[in-house]
Amino acid sequence: MLTNERYAGDVLSRKTCTLDFRTHKTVVNRGHKPQYYIEDHHEGIVSKEDYERVQEILGDNKSEFNRGDYEKTPFTSRVICTHCGKNFHRFGKNLEQTMWRCSSNKKSELLCEADPIEEAQMENLLKEGFEKRYNINQRTNDGLLIKQLTKELSNAEAVREREQNLLRVELEKCLIAENKAILQNLDTEDLKEKRQEIEKEIAVKSKLWEDFDRDYEFREASLNRLKELKGSDKAINKILDISFMRAWVIHIKVESPFLFSIKWIDGKETVVGKFKGGYHDGRK
Repeated sequence: MLTNERYAGDVLSRKTCTLDFRTHKTVVNRGHKPQYYIEDHHEGIVSKEDYERVQEILGDNKSEFNRGDYEKTPFTSRVICTHCGKNFHRFGKNLEQTMWRCSSNKKSELLCEADPIEEAQMENLLKEGFEKRYNINQRTNDGLLIKQLTKELSNAEAVREREQNLLRVELEKCLIAENKAILQNLDTEDLKEKRQEIEKEIAVKSKLWEDFDRDYEFREASLNRLKELKGSDKAINKILDISFMRAWVIHIKVESPFLFSIKWIDGKETVVGKFKGGYHDGRK
């Protein structure tokens, strides 16, 4: 292999081994003995010039790969495959159409059969979900909607804290009741079951709370954009882009390239798109 950090003719001190005479086993020197590095200790399998040229090529390819595949966007780490639970990753930035693909499927179609999705399709479905959530149409009073959106984002962190604290209080009550029952030699099965249910709910919501906390910048940016509108009539469509709507999104579950389930910051979900052959709500 030509991908090692150092030329094959060098001696890597971290690979140095010693023999433990008590156990008669070879022990890797991980720093417990003096270590040395000797450059050009012996002749490598390939010349040093060829090795260095290969490293340059690999470095160029890696840089291009990172630029094309790992650029962060508002969708990064928020689009989840329903089939395998892995994230969708962005690729093809320099092609005509930017696509998103399940990370498992990208490794092998045997791991996941999820189809890739056009980024434009993801944007359209998110906008459809946002409009559906707030019933946005031609008759929408933009002034009232802006007030509602502003209030939601302003109160979002307080709502999240309240939910977390309530569950913690419930868990503490269950633990006190369970410990009291144990001391009194009473049956604790029902109390234990209730406590485990709350623990499971906290475990599930902890990941959502973490994702929520990471999105502080999105919420702040969207709040500032709402304030700039100053209650203008028919102004909401001017800011309905992905970065703005992202402030309300916890994650997007992909059923298919045409059907999404969007979980919002208040825990509610909106299904958008259609099944193959018809809309998700039965329409044709």
